[in-house]
Amino acid sequence: MLKKFLYLDTDSVSSYISAVEGGLRTSTSTRTTDRGTTDGQIDAKLLKGGKAVSHESEETFALSDEPIARFERLIAAAQSNPAGFSWYEATDDIDDVFGGLRNGDFLAVNVDLSVPPISRALSQNGGLAELVDGLEALRPFASVFGNSDDELPGSEMMAGIKTAAQSFGTDLSFVGEPDSDSWSICGRLKSSFLLEEIEDNATVIGKVSKIWGSGMWKPLVALPGSTFISRAERRKLERQGPNPGQEENFLQGPALMLDVLAIYR
Repeated sequence: MLKKFLYLDTDSVSSYISAVEGGLRTSTSTRTTDRGTTDGQIDAKLLKGGKAVSHESEETFALSDEPIARFERLIAAAQSNPAGFSWYEATDDIDDVFGGLRNGDFLAVNVDLSVPPISRALSQNGGLAELVDGLEALRPFASVFGNSDDELPGSEMMAGIKTAAQSFGTDLSFVGEPDSDSWSICGRLKSSFLLEEIEDNATVIGKVSKIWGSGMWKPLVALPGSTFISRAERRKLERQGPNPGQEENFLQGPALMLDVLAIYR
């Protein structure tokens, strides 16, 4: 099956395949040979000693070792030795498969993808920092629109919002819902490896980095790698859970966090 990649962490793919194959390939060569025989289709006078004249042609191709080719070899190696790779494919009995996973296991699972609104807004691509700049630029003209400067958020608050957005960076958090009555997955996606919009149904492959049980909550704006919320504040949020109406900004367990290798259809 030809895959359409939405996300591919080429750095991690290269690192893993290098460990498997003892180094990285730079290129591969393919040779095609065509052998044929000219027979009774031509005048018999052209035949030597009553034998047909043979011909041969050869083509040689040199192919660079692209990231997708490395990915396919890595997955083929994992599927041929699932125990050695701690490789799991959650196609049937998803709850049983998820329940047996441990940190460090590789998982392939089909899910319905979504990017929480808080993550999209806080990413630099979400435009929150630009919105703050625009509001600050309009502050001197508030009276023109029938408002006073006091009716706008304070400059200190606006600066804090902008700093938070810039701190979060361009990466996105995502949530994936498999065909399960209870489990969910989530993870951070590095913007440099995003190829398409993250949405709808797709296969996610990644390495399990965290598992939390039923009744526990994780704030989606504080996944590892984000400096938006301190470790102490993150733990407080996890203990308290979301305030009413803020549930979409959290993920309730049981759930898995993945270091995502690829997302494709």
